[in-house]
Amino acid sequence: MREIKFRGKCVQTSKYAGEWVYGGCAQPESDSKRKDEWLIVNYLGGNNTMTFHVIPKTVGQFTGLKDKNGREIYEGDILTWRSIICDEDPVVTWVLPVTFCNGCFCLDDDYDMTLTYVIDIAEEYGGVKIIGNIHDNPELL
Repeated sequence: MREIKFRGKCVQTSKYAGEWVYGGCAQPESDSKRKDEWLIVNYLGGNNTMTFHVIPKTVGQFTGLKDKNGREIYEGDILTWRSIICDEDPVVTWVLPVTFCNGCFCLDDDYDMTLTYVIDIAEEYGGVKIIGNIHDNPELL
């Protein structure tokens, strides 16, 4: 069974401003003063949790998959890999972000290029590697 968890970047008013946090995801009630923020709840054990206010656009879900170095792949990560398009074509290096579209994790909103398919085809040429994410490294795209 796939682990359902999220990550988000803490808001600037937080003690942890700019840091990535991981855990469950919730949106404050509609009458909250912080409607423009989402929450990441981290379970610490027993009855203990920590709740972080995060920037909504940075929230991304864990895909359940890992890159060739064992790093968890989240929505918004930028991946690179090598593959061929057709048998006659040379090996191509790809750099695309992970998105969620049409009910699955894809690369760059292309539901023909699902993340599981890319991981499978890239294995022959060294695998898929996370090189950054769309929030911290937009210049990579």
